[in-house]
Amino acid sequence: MRKLALTLLLSSALPAFASVQSDINSGGLTAAQAYTNATSGCESAECQQKVIAELLEAGVAVDVVLATVLSASGSDASNSDIISSVTTAALETGKADVAQVLAAAVDSGTVSKAEVVAIVSTAAIKSGVTVAAVMKIAITAEVITKAEAVTVISTAAIKSGATVEAVMTAAIDTAGLTKTEAVANVSVAALASDVEVTAVLEAAIEVGVSEVSAVAVITIAATTTGKADITEVMEAAQDAEIDAVATLTAMKAVGVEASVIEDAAESNDISTELVQEAAEATVPTEVAAVVEATTEIAEEAAVTVVLVETATEPTASEGETVVETETETETETNDNISPDA
Repeated sequence: MRKLALTLLLSSALPAFASVQSDINSGGLTAAQAYTNATSGCESAECQQKVIAELLEAGVAVDVVLATVLSASGSDASNSDIISSVTTAALETGKADVAQVLAAAVDSGTVSKAEVVAIVSTAAIKSGVTVAAVMKIAITAEVITKAEAVTVISTAAIKSGATVEAVMTAAIDTAGLTKTEAVANVSVAALASDVEVTAVLEAAIEVGVSEVSAVAVITIAATTTGKADITEVMEAAQDAEIDAVATLTAMKAVGVEASVIEDAAESNDISTELVQEAAEATVPTEVAAVVEATTEIAEEAAVTVVLVETATEPTASEGETVVETETETETETNDNISPDA
């Protein structure tokens, strides 16, 4: 279907395509000269996108195409938009794969490596490449750390419409993370992308994390991103029919202050007897280990999300509606967590 769309796209610009082909193959012009000629009458991003595809179809290597467009004068497109356009054109023409585009974009040095992964991943996923495939390529390339790659690609995937459960599964199967590590990382990306905390908690349970551990990890992710408060996490746990005492105990293990737990419990109609039972309960070894293993992961993921948030903001192409999302530009300090948690 994408091939057909591309054929129609090129056919609508056949005179320009013929010019690019002849300019390079017969006219002896460089890619830059051919690009300048073909875009001289362009008045839209769609026109520029066509010419990029035409250059690739004419046999120009993707790194040369990217360098050509980035260095061209008179373009209103940002470096990020150009990398995205070249990625889409390369994948839809079949003239380069994700790894090749990623390498070319990194070598261009125009945006940070984390932003490159975010931009290329977003374009690749929207072009039909699976989340797992993109994640594997980025991790193998070692452009950024594995943890950063998981966070960046999770954010890109979720903003492109992938389910949280699917992204968590990819992180487990492809990145080799433990289930709780994957949930901690992806939960931050999901919450920062304004996914409801209930959906994130349910996804964590679906990928095989125990209910009490899931509550602990989601509590960490929620407080780290500032995207949900303790009352909301507690409500999500109730919706998932998780035992109230187990929920409160998990929150205690994370370091949520007793007064905050009590207030949230009251808001969610949890009895004072159950609150007291949880306060006196010993934190299960499993939960304590999960908290220790995932707190730093969530904190690092939150920082990564902030660094690349502008690169993964969706942009609407012609005929496409994109729901805009808001991402915090700063990592909030949550006073509900004890300093020694």
